[in-house]
Parts: sequence; structure tokens; C-alpha cells
Amino acid sequence: LGPLVERYGEPCARGLAEWRQADNLWQRRAAGVAFVNLAKHGDRNFPGFVDLLLDICAVTVQSPERFAQTGTGWVLRELSLADQARVLNFVEEYYDCFSREGLRYALEKMPAEVKARQRHSH
Repeated sequence: LGPLVERYGEPCARGLAEWRQADNLWQRRAAGVAFVNLAKHGDRNFPGFVDLLLDICAVTVQSPERFAQTGTGWVLRELSLADQARVLNFVEEYYDCFSREGLRYALEKMPAEVKARQRHSH
């Protein structure tokens, strides 16, 4: 799905983002995972890209299923390379929704002191 977004841009991305509301776990998960390879480029993909990914993650992080959590964590992990501050704010806001595994993935590429602060602040 990522190559489709690269080829067709924002309209395709916004269409895939609608999948975040799907009843099917795998479709819901794909709404975010489709962007894993693009997330590190942030808004260089198109203006509003970071907002779009955070909107997707705000829905998927609330699903307790393991694969919804890991997918959310993967997206946030890569997005943190483009906009660490916004990802940290997101983690703070939705901290209680994360599984340990999802949170670990979300923080994986953050500096060690940031990871330690997140783990000890909660």
C-alpha cells in the first residue's frame, strides 16, 4: 500500500486513512502500517501528513488487539524521526491506551533519556 501512496499522493493516503474505522482488525491495522516507510519523511510527503498519521493512530491505539498495538507503535516509531515532539505529545495523551509492546515500539528510536523519562513518569 505504501507504494500506492507514493505514486498517487494525498488523495490515496486520505482514502487509506478511512480504514482506521474498519471493523476488521487487519484493515484497521493497514490504515497505519501502509505508511510505515513514509512516516520518517513527515510533512515532506504532503502538508498535513503528520496530522493524518496521528489521526489514524488516535483510533488504532484504542484497539487492545496485539497487532493493532504493534502497528500503531511501528508508525509512531518512524514518525518520531520526522517529528519527535508531536509523537511524544501523542504518547503522553494516549499513554493509558498503549500496550507495553506498542509503547516500546513507539519509543524505540527515541533518545535513551526520552525513553527512560517516559517509562518512569508513569
